[in-house]
Amino acid sequence: MAELKHPIREAERYLQNARQMLSEKAGKEGEYYSDRKYVKLAGHAAWCGILVALCLIHTKHFINT
Repeated sequence: MAELKHPIREAERYLQNARQMLSEKAGKEGEYYSDRKYVKLAGHAAWCGILVALCLIHTKHFINT
C-alpha cells in the first residue's frame, strides 16, 4: 500500500505544480499569459491544493473538539 503523505506537504505540492505550469507552459507575454489552457490547468491545480489543506484543517477541528 502507498505511504500516505502529510496533507500540508501534499497541498504545497499542488501549488508548486501550478506555479511550474504557469512558468514553463503558459507563456507570459508582458503582464498576461498567452495560453489560456495552462492558466486554467494551473488554477485548477492550485484550487485542489487549497481544498486538500482545508480538508486537513476541517478534520483537525472536529478531531480536537
